Amino acid sequence: MRYIHVNADKGVRNTAPKPLRALRAVAMALTLFVALTLSVAVALNAFSTEHSTVFAHRVILPPPTPMPPSKGKAPTDTPTSVEGKPTSTVGKPISTTVKGTTVVGKPTATADKPTYTATVPKATSVSVKKSTATPTSDANKKENKAPTPTGTSTDTPPTIESMPTFIINMTPIPEARYEGWERPTLRDLADVNAWPTVVVYDTSGRLKVQNTTTEALWGVRAHVRAFDFGAGASAAFNAEQEDAQLGGFQVTPQTFYTYRAYEGSIVDRNGVVREARFRWLAATWIFGIDIRPTQGQTTPDMRLLSEQLLTLATNRGLPPPPIVIPTANPTWHLPPNATPTVQSCGIVFSDVSPDYWAYRYIVELACAGKITGYEDGTFRPDSPTTRAQIAKLLVLTQGWSLVTSHPQSFQDVGRNHPFYQYIETAADHGVVSGYADGAYRPDAYVTRAQLAKMLVLARHWQPFQPTPVLMCDVTPDHWAWYYVQAAFQNGLFTGYEERCFHPDKAATRSELAKLLVYASR
Repeated sequence: MRYIHVNADKGVRNTAPKPLRALRAVAMALTLFVALTLSVAVALNAFSTEHSTVFAHRVILPPPTPMPPSKGKAPTDTPTSVEGKPTSTVGKPISTTVKGTTVVGKPTATADKPTYTATVPKATSVSVKKSTATPTSDANKKENKAPTPTGTSTDTPPTIESMPTFIINMTPIPEARYEGWERPTLRDLADVNAWPTVVVYDTSGRLKVQNTTTEALWGVRAHVRAFDFGAGASAAFNAEQEDAQLGGFQVTPQTFYTYRAYEGSIVDRNGVVREARFRWLAATWIFGIDIRPTQGQTTPDMRLLSEQLLTLATNRGLPPPPIVIPTANPTWHLPPNATPTVQSCGIVFSDVSPDYWAYRYIVELACAGKITGYEDGTFRPDSPTTRAQIAKLLVLTQGWSLVTSHPQSFQDVGRNHPFYQYIETAADHGVVSGYADGAYRPDAYVTRAQLAKMLVLARHWQPFQPTPVLMCDVTPDHWAWYYVQAAFQNGLFTGYEERCFHPDKAATRSELAKLLVYASR
């Protein structure tokens, strides 16, 4: 409804309410703005069509080779369709869009009509089909008009040829291909930690050793898994970390020397660690130490075991890391020939099975006639050794000739003692000595500290590392510190998981067998 007031003096004027007049003004302004916007959009669209403006991925091709002039015959090919739309060939360059890339062609004049070419780089292959548009009539050809499509195009969008697919093989190598340093390294690690030396290939493609022969009752185990290529090993290492997290492990990425590594643990609601692992990636191998703590027993040092495994592997042939492995604590070093071949001579002890950790040392000494068992057919590997027995074993393993005429050195070892000649021969070589009261105490058990001194003196060893091996119970003021250091640094002892030596602990017969084999080489 319009409001008009007629006044004889002032003429006609609009008497509509002020709010309504304001709304009309706003409406007119919006109309003008929309019109201006549409004009700008049309102009930009025309500019974009003319210049094929796709700035982000635009590819401007070099000018095409001029086409030879036509011999007066009009082209008869139907237009080419890209992305299902017929493309006009009149007055505009062809703009071919391939996954965000615009390839712009330039017109090339011919005698009858302009021809438009577009060159696609060789690396890009475009699948283009002909349009289903009706062929151009003769009348349209003469008038140089664009063809008129009569139906909907069924062309599929252009596609880029598939790039080569790289499949990363994360399958470990089969058991038969572990022919290098892997098995000897794991046996060495079992040796220095007094584990069974049986190396097993499990269902995960790993070679492993553990502290017990019963698969389900393991407490500590070490393993190596090899791959054909570094990419496969790296992918498997990443997948292993993800699987550990999904399995409830608290995973912490680390660096082990210069290797990628991670540590994981499962902790119960009381804060007790139920299982722990340490893994690292070295070239095409994945190394691992797994620990399952047992209540009432000392938990092994996982990092120390990892250092042992890495050092032994490097000694056996693993390419060393970019930085040198520290040798300040070489307690896990073994002699180069630390893995002898067991040659059975028919001697069998009922309590020493082939999978016992010291089996090969016991068999080697028994076959050489240097140790014997008991009348009941046992060896009693966990029994302690007396000081008289160690004197005899030292003489036999070192190949010393027995002394025949030698004054009695100890008041409690007379000429009628069954070990007299062995004790005197060992004393003559300076490897055994008595106590302040002049006694030798032949029936006392030999301790680990005493055994270290005897073997170091027999081999004339001395410490060669500038940095001593740190132990919790053998400090520099201990009487056997020098001998223990020399024994450790020459690979004779390994200590225990808590980095202690237990110098006053009696040496067992199995430990003695191993030490004598090492010291006799």
